[in-house]
Amino acid sequence: MSYPDKDPKEIYGQDLIKVFGPQAQRRHISTLTAQEKQAILDKVPDYVETDDLGNRPSFFQITNKVLWVLQQSQALNGIDLDWCPTLANRAMRRHPDHYFPVSKAYKNNSVQRGIWLRHLLKDILFQFDPNHVLMGLARKLTDGTANLNNGQHRTVGCIIMGIREVPIEWVDSDLESVDVDLYATDNLHTLSASPFDEFRIQVRRNQVRKAEGRTDLIADDIKCEHIFDIHARYGSRFVEKGQEETLARECTGVGNMIKYYDTYGADIYERAVSICCSVFSKATLATGNAWGLMEFLREQTNNGSWENPAELDWAVQQALLYKYSDPKKSGMHLDIKKAFADFIDNSSKANLYMDCPEPRRIAGGILKLCKTSSPDLTWAPINYQGRDVLDALRSFYVMPKA
Repeated sequence: MSYPDKDPKEIYGQDLIKVFGPQAQRRHISTLTAQEKQAILDKVPDYVETDDLGNRPSFFQITNKVLWVLQQSQALNGIDLDWCPTLANRAMRRHPDHYFPVSKAYKNNSVQRGIWLRHLLKDILFQFDPNHVLMGLARKLTDGTANLNNGQHRTVGCIIMGIREVPIEWVDSDLESVDVDLYATDNLHTLSASPFDEFRIQVRRNQVRKAEGRTDLIADDIKCEHIFDIHARYGSRFVEKGQEETLARECTGVGNMIKYYDTYGADIYERAVSICCSVFSKATLATGNAWGLMEFLREQTNNGSWENPAELDWAVQQALLYKYSDPKKSGMHLDIKKAFADFIDNSSKANLYMDCPEPRRIAGGILKLCKTSSPDLTWAPINYQGRDVLDALRSFYVMPKA
């Protein structure tokens, strides 16, 4: 298929109706839940190759291919964004000469990568802010066109949003080596933000904006600060992975924990963190323990007979303390995973449980602890495809209660 060097509005409509649907039927992206946004991302490929566009495609061609992929997926049908016609006269002050028409912008395909589509959606289009569009790096040729060697994704995002001039700083040259050097400068010799650093700055951004009385709070920032506050209530905090020492109740898995928060909700997330910090109070906070607890608490809440969540949490906490009485050790999830692995290796029924998700395995181990510690209470089973997970945890030993 060919992707013409034409303004996308000529192909997909002035309001990109072929991709986003009629204006009256759209829902603004800010009103979607985290799960709904993730469902959109799941409909599109992570990466879109651009090699088929030739050695030097225009940014109109690149954008038209991206929009074609989005149109085929129907992922953004019924979604509205913060459309923006210009970046000029914003909070970021620049000389007018720095703005360059996207109609003359190109990419050297032998130097640049393709398009990371989910990144384009999640990190640029879903939360577009014209005040935060930084300059791209470019090589300006004598024919008046320019190769953009940094800022490809934000430029495609700007074109989709309706912007037709983007800010660049450039080198005047007809030498391709400049493309290579510019791309390497920004992509090979920089330090990418880690999940912890992303979380840290999102928390602080929300705190500062609230303190300044601003109303432009970002949903993901609000969520991150809420997660931060939950951990602070129980003497826990997130730290960078790979640091010299991780202390009691500190957690290096912020990326996974945010996913668990989205999956299980704030209430079950906080209850699991509370139990972890109480039982394993002198050990690092293991994400595997928290994950399994969230799965277990959700199962008992949805299918058990508990009327008071606090009573359920207390019973679970006592069950964990029954086997894991040393607060310095937090290896429960590892013990359960090993028992499951032993079963897979040694049982003729291994294929029945081979694909059992990890949180179900850990939740099954927690169920075994609970049934041993409080056999008089009614516990909802942990099943996988209609089979009791406990059957695969025979080697996860718990001392019978006297």
